Amino acid sequence: MYKLLIVEDELSTRKWYTKIINWEKNGFEVIAIVEDGQQAWEILKERPEVDVVMTDIRMPYMDGLELTERIRSLPGEPVEIVILSGFGEFDYAQQAIKLGVRDYLLKPVTKEQLTEVFETIARRLDERHLQSTKIQYANQMQKEKALFQKAQIYERWLTRKDILISPERWFNQFDAQLDLVNGSFLMLVAEFDDYTKFTDNYNDEDQKLCRFIVHNILDEISHNYGAVDSVLMPPNRFVFLLEAGSERAVDNKGLLAGHAFQESLNKYLRLFNVQLSVGCSQRFEGISNVPEAYVQAFKALRHKFFTGKGSVNLFHPSPQGQNEGFYPTELEKKLIIAFKQGEEQGGYGLFNEFLLNLCSSGESEDSIRFIVGEMLVNLFRQLREVKSLPVTSEVMEMFIEEIRCQETYVELTEKAKELIQFMLESIAIEALSLSPVSKGIEYMKIKLSRDISLQEVAEYVGISASYFSTLFKQEKGYNFVDFLVRLRMEKSLELLERTALTVAQVGDEVGYQSYRYFTKVFKDYYAMTPTQFRERLKMT
Repeated sequence: MYKLLIVEDELSTRKWYTKIINWEKNGFEVIAIVEDGQQAWEILKERPEVDVVMTDIRMPYMDGLELTERIRSLPGEPVEIVILSGFGEFDYAQQAIKLGVRDYLLKPVTKEQLTEVFETIARRLDERHLQSTKIQYANQMQKEKALFQKAQIYERWLTRKDILISPERWFNQFDAQLDLVNGSFLMLVAEFDDYTKFTDNYNDEDQKLCRFIVHNILDEISHNYGAVDSVLMPPNRFVFLLEAGSERAVDNKGLLAGHAFQESLNKYLRLFNVQLSVGCSQRFEGISNVPEAYVQAFKALRHKFFTGKGSVNLFHPSPQGQNEGFYPTELEKKLIIAFKQGEEQGGYGLFNEFLLNLCSSGESEDSIRFIVGEMLVNLFRQLREVKSLPVTSEVMEMFIEEIRCQETYVELTEKAKELIQFMLESIAIEALSLSPVSKGIEYMKIKLSRDISLQEVAEYVGISASYFSTLFKQEKGYNFVDFLVRLRMEKSLELLERTALTVAQVGDEVGYQSYRYFTKVFKDYYAMTPTQFRERLKMT
């Protein structure tokens, strides 16, 4: 809807304009009808969005020609002007034409004349708007293309995929006094937290708009901290190169810039609910060291796993002698036993200890996620083994994916506990459908490391010992004692093959406190001693 201002000193004519013409139907919104040019001029100074002025020539205080002259002095797109005058005012018409007025009507004007003139004006405005939109779109596309190319170059340069790139040529637009070779710099990398939620909550156009606004805000703020350049690396990473300043203030500068980024977004970005974490490199000398600085800043950014979302982290070199490939095996074993034996509180306590050991080991957040995911898979397999239920690959993949998506230590801890609870509840539900014999076998597997009697298992299941013995023989084809020996022997094979436990320790794990008796039973069952079995494993 185009904006129309009408200037007419005669009251009857003003009323006629409002009653006889359906302006909205013709694509115009009348923002005001005033009596003279002075009133119109005051409105125009406050309302630069006016597209058309229709004015009488002869008016008190300021006539139509003076008003037209002033309108032509306004910046921006030229306002369309329609002049209305009485018969015989040819000199006024000539002056109006010199001022670029293309529409000049003699009074009295008819409804048809006005309609025809404003249809023509609407077509001109439509064409002008279309051309302006095309130019803006072309400029924006050109700008976006340049920014995309810049991001591609940065990505190849920062990740060292293209060693032939000469970075100095990308900074030739800056102050010639900038020392690209020996100058001191900082690298900051900022990234949206919860980016998956961001893409779920906003459509593609809104995401694009948000990234554009965020980049503009951060770019402006970064210049207060000596920014040399900035780039948005798709989809959601913002990279800034700053002059470092004095060595004493360099760390503080990185922290101040990062916090200023966050404060500015909280203050100015009200349309979108986004939050940033920031990582800052150490001070470095010369543009040629930017790739290494980027690695540092990115590692610092990812430290938000430990410090939480919305944090600003400085890069610190990893301490010497950190544990590589660290895995708290003994703690894993203890927590699995606790959960297998139904000691949930103790199991969760051991799990917390497991995580704390990981976090203090110096392992990266990716390694921690991987190890926790592997531990959960091991736990579920052990629990399902006891319960005689299979472990599906879909469930395993779900565990790994759920853990991989957690951005912080706190979130990972909460999600892992949620998954453990899911395991326990799902197994409890599935166990309801188990037969008395299957329930008895579960109990036997849990108590495998100590003496187990038929009476004890039958009481656990809730039936008499004689009835349980009969059911057992019918369902498994073994009597209770023979099946218990079978369970112990199968478990001992697994331990001998997969662990470094001594033969005596293996025997103890499967319920044989006597080393000699364990060796005898094992040899009777497999026609070789436990030691001979391990020797054969080495040979294969």
